[in-house]
Amino acid sequence: MKHFYTLLILLIAFLYSSAQTEIKNGVVVDHGAEKIIKQTVSKLKKDTPLSFSVDYDISNGTKTIEKGKASFLSSNDKYRVISTSFEDYCDGKNLWHYDKKSNEVELSEVEDGKSMFNFVKILDTYAKSFRPKLIRKDYLGKTQVNIIDLTPQKRSSVTKVRLWIATSSNVIVKMQVNINDGSKNTYSFSNYKSKVTTNNSDFTFPKTKYPKVKQVDLR
Repeated sequence: MKHFYTLLILLIAFLYSSAQTEIKNGVVVDHGAEKIIKQTVSKLKKDTPLSFSVDYDISNGTKTIEKGKASFLSSNDKYRVISTSFEDYCDGKNLWHYDKKSNEVELSEVEDGKSMFNFVKILDTYAKSFRPKLIRKDYLGKTQVNIIDLTPQKRSSVTKVRLWIATSSNVIVKMQVNINDGSKNTYSFSNYKSKVTTNNSDFTFPKTKYPKVKQVDLR
């Protein structure tokens, strides 16, 4: 009887798993993972303007290239990142990248300027062009999470993205981006706040704060 119940549980688990996936054009489609990703992206858009804190680690193999902390503020296409080494300001059209060490700010158009810290835009892009797969449920500290891997549907410089998404809130608590040159960008998120108050000036470079800054216009 014990073996019967064990087999029954395994069968139910198998049938549930099969119901969540299907083969389409020779590729396994994980509908359960797709649903979680859609809910997560939808939450980010509904919660805007939003803010959170970021601990980031950019490495290649065992070598750490950059490590630090940052604060992120976003409102639709606008965002701001203030970290220990740089500041990014984007008003939806222009991107200012300020390097604190050189006291230099580069101004570029959004389509020309790339920021690996525009998390809302990045995740929205991944949701459309990457294929999700639910790896397992686990715990990150005391938070229960769904661990989901995203792989590109077409050739991309990003080989895989792993997300840790809180099961109770659909908030991303950790993201790891693997690049085809062997580097890895890891971000841990905390202090998530939704519907925060913002002003247009939050997303443009504060010239009065840095009066001696050197500006390079790349537009």
